Amino acid sequence: RIYTFQILVKEGMEEYGEITVQSPQSVKYGEILTLTEQELRYDYIFDGWECDGLIISEDKSASILLDESLREMLESVDHGDNIKIFATYIKRTLDVQFVSGNYGQFIVSQDGVQIASVKAGRSVVQEVLLGQDVVLLLVPDKGYEVDYIKLDGMAINLSDYGYTEEEKQVSIFEDLTNPIYKMEVAFK
Repeated sequence: RIYTFQILVKEGMEEYGEITVQSPQSVKYGEILTLTEQELRYDYIFDGWECDGLIISEDKSASILLDESLREMLESVDHGDNIKIFATYIKRTLDVQFVSGNYGQFIVSQDGVQIASVKAGRSVVQEVLLGQDVVLLLVPDKGYEVDYIKLDGMAINLSDYGYTEEEKQVSIFEDLTNPIYKMEVAFK
C-alpha cells in the first residue's frame, strides 16, 4: 500500500517554523518518510512531529520507516486522501536558580503570573520563559532593606532595573542570546 502524507506546520504555529521537505509525499509501506523543518524564531523551539495527536518523532530531521510499529496508526484513523503530519513548537525555556539571602524573601513572576516564591536563606530552581521580563517583588524583613541583586554573580544597579523603595520590585529581561542562569538577592 502507498500512503500519502501532507507535512505541515501546526495551525497557529506558522510563524515559529517552516517545512523544508517536499509535501505531499507518497511513501510505500516498508519505505522511509522524510521529515525536516526549520525554526524561524529563536524564542520558540521545535517540539515534535505530530500525527493524530501523537508525537511520532522529536527529531527535527526524521526518517520514519513505515513498518509494523506504525501500521495501527496508519490504518486505524480515517485520514481521507492524505495523512497529515504536523511540526509543533513550544516556547523556549530555561531553568534559573533564584537565591534569597537572610532577612527577606522575594516573589518571582512572569507575564503577571507568580512562578516562584523564594524564602529567606533559600534557593529555588524555576523554569522561566526566555525573551520576557522576570519581575522580582522584594520583601525585606522588618528593619531590613535590599542590599544588592546579582545576576550570574555580577551586582547590578537597582535603579537601572526600575527599583524604587516604594514598589520594591525589579524587572529583569531574560535575554534569548545572553540568558541569566542565577538571580541572587541579599538583604541588610
